[in-house]
Amino acid sequence: MSSENIVLSEILQMAPQNKWIALSPDASNIVAVGESYSEVSTLSELAGFFDPVIMKTPAFRMQPSI
Repeated sequence: MSSENIVLSEILQMAPQNKWIALSPDASNIVAVGESYSEVSTLSELAGFFDPVIMKTPAFRMQPSI
């Protein structure tokens, strides 16, 4: 697994469950969290991120595979 995947995996493990999140364009930080895609998009732009990676987090935590 590349170091980029490890960082993203760690960020997603810390992300709130069952929410929309926006990641910085390099996917190294969560820049916005909200209840809807449009809310997160707006919050991202207000934070100065105009091309974030937006995704919905699962309602449960996945255990890392060994």
